[in-house]
Amino acid sequence: MILDTKGMAPSSSFWEYVQHAPHVPEVATGLYVRQLFEQTGSEAIVVCTPEENVVGTIVNRRFFEQIGQRFGADLYLGRPVSLLMDTQPLVVSVHTPAADVVDSALSRPVETFYDPVVVTCKGRYYGILTIRDLLTVSRNAQDQAEQMRKQALWQAKDMVERIQSLVYQTITAAEASHIESLQMTETTTRAQTVLDKHVSLVLEEFTRAAEQQTEYIQSLASRIDAIEGIADIISQFAGQSQLLTINAQIEAARVSNHGRGFAVIAHEISHLALCIRDHASQVSETIVQLVSYIERIVSFHETIQNMSAHTVGVIEEANRVLEQLFASVERQHENVQNMHAHIDEVIIEARKVTESIHLAQMDS
Repeated sequence: MILDTKGMAPSSSFWEYVQHAPHVPEVATGLYVRQLFEQTGSEAIVVCTPEENVVGTIVNRRFFEQIGQRFGADLYLGRPVSLLMDTQPLVVSVHTPAADVVDSALSRPVETFYDPVVVTCKGRYYGILTIRDLLTVSRNAQDQAEQMRKQALWQAKDMVERIQSLVYQTITAAEASHIESLQMTETTTRAQTVLDKHVSLVLEEFTRAAEQQTEYIQSLASRIDAIEGIADIISQFAGQSQLLTINAQIEAARVSNHGRGFAVIAHEISHLALCIRDHASQVSETIVQLVSYIERIVSFHETIQNMSAHTVGVIEEANRVLEQLFASVERQHENVQNMHAHIDEVIIEARKVTESIHLAQMDS
């Protein structure tokens, strides 16, 4: 059986335990092998080709049992050792993992269980591992595995503790976020209430003032219409007075000296009629100016109404934004609650892992 993994670094778990053992060619005699065993005390001798490729092994115990039998020395000492060697020894590479080497050695048949394991490097003979060495390797591997297990447990425990710390920090942040969301909700609700209240009051006052202004403008317009009628009557009266004055002057001229006083009166009446006409003209001009002012006031009133409508639209949009903000805060509140639920699950699982690690440490 050959276990070989080429191109890898030597397995640090067993290659330092490899022992040197003599190796001989296939043509070496049994006598030569016996002398080597007696000189070196080695547990095994490896049989190799001239290129140092392993072809078999000769175990000390089995070799002396065979040559110690009746006629054994006569049969084997003068002949090649290939007649005595085990042609299927367990051969492994120095790159083979220690666990694989131990498993292969311990799974051998009873008759070869205690035979050394031959180790090669790049296909050439390197040394042997005795069963004692294999047990040492196995024990060291178990110790290393136990140390790695304990280290993994401590690392896992440390990671769980860090996770718990992060979870608690997350809980703190979530609670702070929850408080902030509640404050935002309260502030948003209060702002919306105040805005609705003040906007309602402002709109009511503005509407009332606009209605009163409209009534004043309509009343002023009707008064101006009346003034225009009076001015027309005055103008007509002035014109008739002027006509009567002309007729009076004509009649005064006919009666000569007897109508002088009447002529004077007619002259004064004519002067008064002219004055009335002038004042009536001024009144008409003033009325025209008032009408122009009223038209400007009406235009300004319409502009204010349009601005009021725009203001109402802006306020409604502000209310919609506040409602969206309120909904966003509510969603954040729900997300915080969901995060709390997930964090509670994480804490429960972390506690379970911690308890399992603690039990594993107690068992170890």
